[in-house]
Amino acid sequence: MRSTVLYLVLLLLLVAGCSRNDRSVPSALTAPRPAVAMQQDAASRLASGTEWGRGFYPMHVGNRWRYASRDSEAFFNPNGTVITRGSQGKIEIVQVRMEQMNGRMYMREEIGIPDTVLLGGGLRWRREDRTGLYEYGTPAPRGSAGAETRLLAYPLHVGATWTMFESSPRTDTATVEGMDVLRLPAGRFPAWRIRIRGVRFPEKVVWYGRAGYIESKWHVVSDSLAPGYMLVVKDHADSLYWMRLGDERRQ
Repeated sequence: MRSTVLYLVLLLLLVAGCSRNDRSVPSALTAPRPAVAMQQDAASRLASGTEWGRGFYPMHVGNRWRYASRDSEAFFNPNGTVITRGSQGKIEIVQVRMEQMNGRMYMREEIGIPDTVLLGGGLRWRREDRTGLYEYGTPAPRGSAGAETRLLAYPLHVGATWTMFESSPRTDTATVEGMDVLRLPAGRFPAWRIRIRGVRFPEKVVWYGRAGYIESKWHVVSDSLAPGYMLVVKDHADSLYWMRLGDERRQ
């Protein structure tokens, strides 16, 4: 009888010990953070009204973005006839490796056609520091060799304005107009809406978020309105439809 009671006591102690072990497992270890929470964090950072420096633009070897592009043109002839045409395409941007250019370290980005070995769009180099995001590539008209284009100026906030490149007398300026939430095939992205004005793009709008470059649109009208000349109107749009980021930052 005594041995039976002792056995029951030991059994109860063992069950109680197992129950305590179950309760001691932190919930954070058993359930990964949902993607919705990451999206809410990104939205709250944007809603705060300011986006500070380095770390905003993704820089990680292996990052890939794919964009769908749409182009349309309308030709207005002096005789009153109108000719229109359009096209669609896709491009892929891949961050390949870090390279030194003119004494600075840049992320090399290759631009090509998805699921092929064709580069197509060529190469560009980007770097980021606490002051902004910069691109090194083909020099702007009358620009010096090695000149950079300033794509973003930190901190980002509504009303921020900066010169994208120095190439007197031609300059492009960028202004942050506001924040939008873009719903695209690649997902839902809170992003800064930036309007670019200048000679190359009289009317261009781009969107940047913590997932990188998200979307852009531009509209150009030829300035030849003299009698006998043709008026040309062009529209272009890029939008993100697929991405893979090595640091798992998606929204």
